Amino acid sequence: MTRIIEINRFEDLSAYRQDWDTLLCQTPLATFFQSFDWLEVYWRHCSAGQRLRVLIVETDGRPCGILPFVVRKERTRLGQVRVLTYPLDEWGTFFGPIGPQPDQTLAAGLAHIRSTERDWDVVDLRAVDDDRADRGLARQAFATAELPALRASWNQASVIELTGTW
Repeated sequence: MTRIIEINRFEDLSAYRQDWDTLLCQTPLATFFQSFDWLEVYWRHCSAGQRLRVLIVETDGRPCGILPFVVRKERTRLGQVRVLTYPLDEWGTFFGPIGPQPDQTLAAGLAHIRSTERDWDVVDLRAVDDDRADRGLARQAFATAELPALRASWNQASVIELTGTW
């Protein structure tokens, strides 16, 4: 059975640090920006005006995925909007759920978000690498959670393969 544990205080995350590190090693195409270390530094320096919403997805009492979210207010042409998004603030290029089954983690997390008290106006999952790491999984997770979704390009980043010899 799947269960979601929501953590809203960074201090409470320390109990999951080892699980986070283990799941990160199992995450397809993981980046440093998905690490516990990144969230720790990010939260220390960028948390003002944001609410932490880290979702720990458990199966049979063991963490199988982690979905770090923040809610922050952003100015738009329509006024101020509360955005539920990943903790990046334009620092990283790619982001997504942590763990070996990101599609299941994201679907369970979005279902949880949909069923809890709404502290956001828009869910904006920026830095989703639709062509490589995500492969359309985010769109499917939104559909599974019965949340309307609109796909749009946020930013573009070049990727350089450094494999091989020089």
